[in-house]
Amino acid sequence: MIEGFEKYTHELTDVELHKVLPIVIKGLSNKIGKHSAVSNKFICDTLNAKQMFGKYKLTSPRIRKIINHIRMTGLLLHLCSCQKGYFVAKTKDEFFEYIDGLGQRIDSQQQVHDALIFQLKNF
Repeated sequence: MIEGFEKYTHELTDVELHKVLPIVIKGLSNKIGKHSAVSNKFICDTLNAKQMFGKYKLTSPRIRKIINHIRMTGLLLHLCSCQKGYFVAKTKDEFFEYIDGLGQRIDSQQQVHDALIFQLKNF
């Protein structure tokens, strides 16, 4: 859980873990290659429209949390994302491109973090 974002980053609920997660994995397992990417909004809208989970409504932050869980546990290998959405890498190059971009975003966030720590010292 991330401080200040508890509403969005809390652990997966029983509904998310046992009902939503398997459906998301099954759906994404067919999205092979960047050209097949499916958006977070599409996933939410599609599953919410089917009203499969009673009163529970999927949100974009919770889909991101589910995607994170899938990646961290290796439930669906080579799961990537791009501007169009989520997909399973078709080639090693496609997977490497995603990993490289992720590293660049991490570096950018680290630079911001370092700058803010410097500012904190001068507060």
